[in-house]
Amino acid sequence: MDTHSLESQLNQLWASVIEGFSVDLCAHTISMDIRTKQDDNVEYRVVFGGVSSFYFVGGESDERFNRPPWDYAELSEVYFYSQDVHRISHRFAQKPGFAQYGSSANFVLEMWSSCLFVEASSVVINDSRFDVGYPRISVE
Repeated sequence: MDTHSLESQLNQLWASVIEGFSVDLCAHTISMDIRTKQDDNVEYRVVFGGVSSFYFVGGESDERFNRPPWDYAELSEVYFYSQDVHRISHRFAQKPGFAQYGSSANFVLEMWSSCLFVEASSVVINDSRFDVGYPRISVE
């Protein structure tokens, strides 16, 4: 997998508008229709495949509780991480039977002060497919 090419494609998505967004739990995909805000107004179709985990945080700290609905969603920045930089777990991890539900996001999508963390094995950006594999979760 060409990491440089993937990062170059993701960089093209920065400061764009998300015009469509859908999660298909049965197909394990997250799809987005994106349009750049620059003069060229390039349209992108982004599909995360093999989605095994996703987590949305609607704002920083307690600010996330008092956020009004958005008129539109701006994709500020997008990152790919091959290592488990963004380990996600929950407070129930200490309860029997829940510890195995942790995940590690390899894609981070920033929308203003909100973030969407996605653990996926591939991403398709228009006609370019990147099979990135799943990130490794280190044992703590």
